[in-house]
Amino acid sequence: MKKANKWVIILVTAYIAALTLANISVAHFGMWSTPINAFLLIGFSFVARDALHEMWGGRLERAVKMLLLIVTAGLLSLVIHADAGRIALASTVAFVVSETIDWFAYSLLYKRHFLVRSNGSNIFGNISDSILFPIIAFGTVPGVAAVMGVQLFAKLFGGFLWSLLINRTLKPDERRAARQQQMAVTAVED
Repeated sequence: MKKANKWVIILVTAYIAALTLANISVAHFGMWSTPINAFLLIGFSFVARDALHEMWGGRLERAVKMLLLIVTAGLLSLVIHADAGRIALASTVAFVVSETIDWFAYSLLYKRHFLVRSNGSNIFGNISDSILFPIIAFGTVPGVAAVMGVQLFAKLFGGFLWSLLINRTLKPDERRAARQQQMAVTAVED
């Protein structure tokens, strides 16, 4: 198995596990568990999406694969925790919207260093997720606005730490340069 394929499998598995675990813990522990999830799991998921963006092919292919991962995590949450219906729905809707926004912002930052692309795009994705998820999951109950703010901060800080680790481990800028060099060589040979 190629090294790149191994990392894709690891990231896909970790992405689905992170979303599923976040959904199940919120269904079990309630709204106030979301800041912990935001820091540990959701911050990771946004950075993992960025790394997968670098490893996967064309735009449509990436979009379809991400949609499948998000829906898989939502369905898996329901299978594992039967009472997670509203949480899984909120997570799925919020992630489809926020990952789309993140993808667009990431694409605009395409020529920047991975840390700038990832953290810059995650600001926009995290804002939308921090608004949509709590409202869909919990409604406008007292405290939901505070949870939104704490979640946003936790996602951004957790995502920043995850981006440092993924940048150091996977070296997305080096992979991109090697891929572009290989494409240039292939174009010259044709």
